Parts: sequence; C-alpha cells; structure tokens
Amino acid sequence: MGRQSNFWVVNELVPTTAPGPYSLQLYNDNPTIVLKARQEGSPGEASFTYNWLASCGTPPQPNTAPRVNIPLTDQTARVGQGFGYTIPLITFTDNETPQSLVLTVSGLPTA
Repeated sequence: MGRQSNFWVVNELVPTTAPGPYSLQLYNDNPTIVLKARQEGSPGEASFTYNWLASCGTPPQPNTAPRVNIPLTDQTARVGQGFGYTIPLITFTDNETPQSLVLTVSGLPTA
C-alpha cells in the first residue's frame, strides 16, 4: 500500500485525503489561495500560491446600486377610503440582479 497524501487550501479547505474534485466559495477580496500537500513519511510540505482571480480573465465589476428606470407618478388618496397601488415591474432595475429585485415599504398609516 502506498503512502497517504494530505491536501488542503489554507483557510479554505481542511486537510483531506479524499480524491478531488473540490469545491470552494471564494471572494474578490482574497484573490489568491495557498494550496498545500504533504506525503506521509516525507519531511516538509509542498506549497503553491495561486491567483485564481487573475485566472478568471476579466475582473468582476463592482456591485452597483439599483436605479429608477421610470419614476413613479404622484398619487392621490381620500381620507377614510382604501387605497391600493401597484408599482410597475419596470420601475426599478439593477445591473447584477435585474430579474430579482425585492422591494419593501415602511411607514404606511394603519388601516
């Protein structure tokens, strides 16, 4: 039986003897990872620093705030009568999540 090897990614993946592939969730603020390996019975360890972000090609764009596509028009309501208003779907847009914006409303009067 051969020697057992351990593989790990510093601060990302604990040492393992399991064969890959491995999955990591990485963030732009830490563009490099350090891969390490150690073979049982051998002194020291192998180490490789990998700039995964540079390997992705084009750097990711920064997150931008949602913006108003079409401004809302003024609305009028009568005191003591119910009022409803539906915000049109195309009112707001967002570069990163154009199909999944979530809107919330606060400060409305009690019924």
